Amino acid sequence: MIAGLSISGLRAGYGEAEVLHDVSWSVRAGALTVLTGPNGAGKTTLLSAITGSVEVTSGSIHLGGEALERSSMHARRQAGVAYVPEARDLFPNLTVWENLRVASRAWEIPRAEVADRIVNALESFPQLDEKLHTPVTLLSGGQQQLVCIARALLTDP
Repeated sequence: MIAGLSISGLRAGYGEAEVLHDVSWSVRAGALTVLTGPNGAGKTTLLSAITGSVEVTSGSIHLGGEALERSSMHARRQAGVAYVPEARDLFPNLTVWENLRVASRAWEIPRAEVADRIVNALESFPQLDEKLHTPVTLLSGGQQQLVCIARALLTDP
């Protein structure tokens, strides 16, 4: 297997509430993988542990052979980890382009690369081409989610 994402013996949760108990999982590099399960099964907690927004109490997370479980969220993004949650967290009065530009700054993408990265991130979503200068609040829910996916793609995950 080409080194992709590998999780072993993962335990994580929220304070005293441990949600993940000894989770092990692997995803081949380049594979499209779907994580499904009922509400409360720990899907969001697992993804949050991978991105670093939930503390891992034990176990390991490796991406491409590199340990991530003690890395900052920023370092994980730099390593190629991206997550698009259901909650969009867009700036409603900013345009599509402006939302992506703000994200690029928050993720410390070099200024010289910002425009190219935005163009590259939007390549998969031609339906947003005519909406680049439209405030995201005027987009449909699906179009807003595409902006969120494009935002995640800025980090070249």
